[in-house]
Amino acid sequence: MAKSKNVIIDKNTVTTILELDDSKIVDFLNLAENFAKNNLSGITFTKLRKFYDYVDRIDVNDKEWFIKFGLLKPKIAYHIGKEKRNRALMELEKLVNSVFNELGNEKDEDKKKTKFLNFKEFFEAVVAYRRAIEGK
Repeated sequence: MAKSKNVIIDKNTVTTILELDDSKIVDFLNLAENFAKNNLSGITFTKLRKFYDYVDRIDVNDKEWFIKFGLLKPKIAYHIGKEKRNRALMELEKLVNSVFNELGNEKDEDKKKTKFLNFKEFFEAVVAYRRAIEGK
């Protein structure tokens, strides 16, 4: 069986994640499943879940929500350094950095919040697919 390719985190990928609507749900879910399967095989479910739990606790009604999201970046960077540049963590870092940058460029605060909530949904789907793949 041929090995599947990693999901490339580019502008189109980030747009699919952040601009979720009815017409994009199939692509959104396929992207989440493929990202979990092909990009995150080297990260434990527990570690992935800790990062997701951090994101899940961010409340967009808190005036510092975007700062809290930004602080996920050094948390991931710490683990990359600790785990000798783990490829799966580096893929997660690319995703988070790309989403953070895209949100940082959004001037409309309501759209920014909606896009972040879509990212939370994506991350939740990734965690669910990762759990299913791990089979525990």
